[in-house]
Amino acid sequence: MTTSVLFYNKNIVGEEAPKSWDEWLNTPIENSQHSLFDGIGTGGYAGWYYQDFLANNGGKLLNDAGTAVAFNDAKGVAAAKMIQDLYTFDKRQASQNRSSNNAFGRGQIAYKLGSSNDIDALDTNFPTLNYGIAKIPPSVAGQTSYSNMGGENLVVFDHSPNKKNCIKLIEFLLRKENINRIASFTGNFPAIEEYASVDSIPVVREESRARKAVILDQLSTSVPRPVIPK
Repeated sequence: MTTSVLFYNKNIVGEEAPKSWDEWLNTPIENSQHSLFDGIGTGGYAGWYYQDFLANNGGKLLNDAGTAVAFNDAKGVAAAKMIQDLYTFDKRQASQNRSSNNAFGRGQIAYKLGSSNDIDALDTNFPTLNYGIAKIPPSVAGQTSYSNMGGENLVVFDHSPNKKNCIKLIEFLLRKENINRIASFTGNFPAIEEYASVDSIPVVREESRARKAVILDQLSTSVPRPVIPK
């Protein structure tokens, strides 16, 4: 399991991450070659990260029954506008940085969203980068920070002729020693909470164990994507 958190460049932002959307949007960016935000990607990543903004504004993707879209309301629109405001930050350099490779790693961008494997990639490829990890800011300071939830999903189809064997395989994979092996090579945490600890997963740099602790903390208030029958 993993979740999204806020990455921030300490040389641009300082030691403290923003505590609200207003603080995030109004981060002073003094160098004209720097930009505010790395963007949320395209395709599945856009939907993945949109849920962060939606949850932190009190919204949901579907209603509780899972029968109707729920993000087409004022909360969902405000979440989309927050992303738009981050994208349309008034520095012209922003779009150039977003379209270039590894701009955050090269120290050109103040903030990005990411997860556990992004920590490993930054520590491997940009070992001198001075960055921090924080929970994603809620829309209003002091409210609970929410994020998304994801990872490797295990599925058994109803029509499978080998259903019992499939379930046995899943039970095997979920044993403590095996789920920890899976977590170690995916860079994520075990999906069973009692097995998930910061000491149980590998890090490229020892100082990043504290960064991954933020991810484990964020998982406690992360929101799964809705399950939709058929």
